[in-house]
Amino acid sequence: MNSRTQSFIFIGIAVVIIISVLAFSGIFSGGGTTIPPISGTLEFWGFNGDENLWRDTITAFTEEHKGISVSYRELSEATFEERLVNAL
Repeated sequence: MNSRTQSFIFIGIAVVIIISVLAFSGIFSGGGTTIPPISGTLEFWGFNGDENLWRDTITAFTEEHKGISVSYRELSEATFEERLVNAL
């Protein structure tokens, strides 16, 4: 095999590798991919009447993140730490 044939083979393999890498990285996907909206419920815990303190923050969060609802759960201060540690 002469050096010219080896050069063509090397260039051909390099082109195939580059195209494969670009195809698998998403370059040729068309750019039309969209991220589906996130939905779910976030449970927010507090004690000593914290719900009124957080109401504006919860409202602003749910307005910005339409698919996520926030529910507030009042816990007693005596059991708050234990419930939080157990939940984690």
